[in-house]
Amino acid sequence: MQTDLRFKSTSNLEIHYHQYTPTNPIGVVVQIAHGMIEHKERYAWLCEELCARGYDVFINDHRGHGKSVNKSDVFLGEMGKNGFEEAISDLERLGSIIKEQLPNHKHVLLGHSMGSMLSRRLVQRGAFKPDALILIGTPSPILMIPIGIMIVGLAKLLKIDYPWDMGKIFSKNLRVKRFGKGLRGSWLCKNEHVIRECINDPLCRFSFTTNSFFNLLIGSWQCFSRFQKVPKDLKVLFMSGSDDVAGDFSKGVVRAMECLQRQGASNVMIKLFGGLRHEILNEHSKEEVLTEMLDWLERALKEG
Repeated sequence: MQTDLRFKSTSNLEIHYHQYTPTNPIGVVVQIAHGMIEHKERYAWLCEELCARGYDVFINDHRGHGKSVNKSDVFLGEMGKNGFEEAISDLERLGSIIKEQLPNHKHVLLGHSMGSMLSRRLVQRGAFKPDALILIGTPSPILMIPIGIMIVGLAKLLKIDYPWDMGKIFSKNLRVKRFGKGLRGSWLCKNEHVIRECINDPLCRFSFTTNSFFNLLIGSWQCFSRFQKVPKDLKVLFMSGSDDVAGDFSKGVVRAMECLQRQGASNVMIKLFGGLRHEILNEHSKEEVLTEMLDWLERALKEG
């Protein structure tokens, strides 16, 4: 059963979220953090499949996405002041709501793309420790991040509000250009139906403001910083397609995993899916991906 709910953030913004309640609960709750320039409704299939298997599921629209907007300082593409860190606080608040409702459930945090970085930063803060962390389509830690911070920071200082869109940046990759034979968004997945749905979805047709993109880059730099720490016993699964440009075609995912290990995590596994792209849970073989994920999760939670 799906319920539409909302809560007030620390900045007094209404954050919209879905709660999926299974008929036969197994005592595990999955909290999902979606990616950049999308919204919670795109995860309906995943939420329904998890719920049918007995998992309680919670997913919110990040601030500046979906319905988590207002009529002033937070709108599609604008996450507001310190928006990236505030989005992490929103995830933490939802986690607290989950804990209040389901205190005896195992808590799994699943983040896709930008949501994977929000999830990592949430764990790095130290106040929130899930029983397992699943990172899907995670971006690569690259040397260009500091350069990007300087460029976008200068644009912010000069009050140049350029529309920043990672999808357009990724689409210029020479390898990606061979994917879709001209179909915009082909870097996302091989399923053209999903791509066309995304292209025609008004809640996926916007760009980040200079302010929000700057905060995203700062958050990315913090996420991959060697000075950040995570619990040693945290159970982590990285999942990515070998043709995911955001993960530098699997090489960047390995770097992201090694980065997390340097930050202290010792129980880390990586699963790469040959030929799949960024949204592995929207590919034609998504059932196989889900099965692999749940097999790992069952083993990880049994380990205690």
